[in-house]
Amino acid sequence: MNAITPTSQTAQARAIVVDINHELRWWREHYAQYPVGRPSYGQAEPTLKFAYDTYLLHPHAHLDALWPDIRRRYAQLPLHQQLDWARAGQVIGEVWRRILTG
Repeated sequence: MNAITPTSQTAQARAIVVDINHELRWWREHYAQYPVGRPSYGQAEPTLKFAYDTYLLHPHAHLDALWPDIRRRYAQLPLHQQLDWARAGQVIGEVWRRILTG
């Protein structure tokens, strides 16, 4: 994952930066390796973007604590951008694992 955490001796809060173009390129190249029965990359891309946005909103939170908020926010996406919730949850979890494990 291409994330940058700038630090400063005077700043207590850490800024998180994600190169979303790099990340989406990575997903385009590697998405086919994920289990059969998945939506196509094109169908999943809005959910991938949503997952990165969610991480940037809550970079120091544990994913398990965020699921109620994630589900509420995801339901607000236009229907044509949503996957069914079970698949969306899998994609969001995979993005989160990629961020945390690099």
